[in-house]
Amino acid sequence: MSAQYIIDGYNLFHHRLFPRRYKRSTKASLAVEQFLLLRWPSLIRKNEVIIVFDGYPPEGRQASQSKKPQVIYSRDYSADEKIKQMVERSINVRNITVVSDDNQIRFVVKALGAKAMSIEEFIGGKDKGACDHTKKEAQELTKPELTYSQMHKINQELRRVWLG
Repeated sequence: MSAQYIIDGYNLFHHRLFPRRYKRSTKASLAVEQFLLLRWPSLIRKNEVIIVFDGYPPEGRQASQSKKPQVIYSRDYSADEKIKQMVERSINVRNITVVSDDNQIRFVVKALGAKAMSIEEFIGGKDKGACDHTKKEAQELTKPELTYSQMHKINQELRRVWLG
């Protein structure tokens, strides 16, 4: 059975690692859909991906039922309540991964037997590949603090002391 990902749409859209180029879209749901389709097409093809947004669908847009990824609006409930409800009603909870930065919902779904993942883990996870922002951060972390000439002088000094 394929895995099921339930993503808190507004958490993903408003996260600092969510690429700005997708935020130009007037609707958060369209931006998140486009990001997921272009970023992880195999994830979408091979698994059931559900994006949950707070409130009602924008005018002229119905909540998708068969389209991948599936977009659901929580209507009278919060997205967190809707996600919790979906996990509680699921037959195979172990196949569900909830993607949210809300610690309370992550704790609840873990208690129910599902997996939980932060937005940062999802966007920049090892198996998914990091987005543009994370690549830049990784380069900054691995960037040496010493210049080449400083390293060369240190090596010469160590050779002189140790090798005599």
